[in-house]
Amino acid sequence: MLLELLLCLQFGEMSDVECDSKNLVQCPADLPMLKSLVCRNISGFNITAPKLSCLTICFTLRQGILPVNLDMKTIHSLHLDDYSTKDFIKELTRLGKQGTTLNVNHLKLGVDVKDDEISAFIDLLRMCPKLYRLDILLPWDVEATTIDFLLEHPKFNVAETCKTVHELHLFCMFSGSRGEMLLFKWLLTCFPMLKKLFVFQSTVFSSQTENRKKRKLLRFLRGSSKANIVYIIERR
Repeated sequence: MLLELLLCLQFGEMSDVECDSKNLVQCPADLPMLKSLVCRNISGFNITAPKLSCLTICFTLRQGILPVNLDMKTIHSLHLDDYSTKDFIKELTRLGKQGTTLNVNHLKLGVDVKDDEISAFIDLLRMCPKLYRLDILLPWDVEATTIDFLLEHPKFNVAETCKTVHELHLFCMFSGSRGEMLLFKWLLTCFPMLKKLFVFQSTVFSSQTENRKKRKLLRFLRGSSKANIVYIIERR
């Protein structure tokens, strides 16, 4: 059974569950067959879901996202909406679960190159020793100076221990800048045991320009990784 819940800030909409938004804690929900959950804010929701394996979090500016009693150990697929890794780590800290070892083998998130976001990204990788597949939405405006700093990040060596990641999916708008090339270099260094690398490039350029950029990126990737590379251009 696949039950998906989409909760707005006021809990105005809930699929297959009836619950008063003012009395959520007094309205426990036992969902023994729930396997997939999409949520925005369920911090006040008393939920028991022993079979929950896929969790997608759509972040809001409101403090508190997850319920205290949600067992993260059952989660095998974790999707973080947009660039929310730092907020997710903060939420785990609020719940007293920072540093907890997760059983996640598929992680999907966006990566920003700001110092605090990168620190959170590496912290999350360290919490997922069973991670096999990683999907990353890359920023479109990457400055080379920022990546130079990234390569010297104090937590960089932690990421180099991610030897269980065998499949990497990158979503980007590649323009061919030095900053982007350095970012790809950093990612490939993080995951030395890659077997498959998928690059999904969104494009607004002409076919001729796009083919030139594709060849440039493929040359670089093949020279930096032994992984099987699949390059897909997604037209807008």
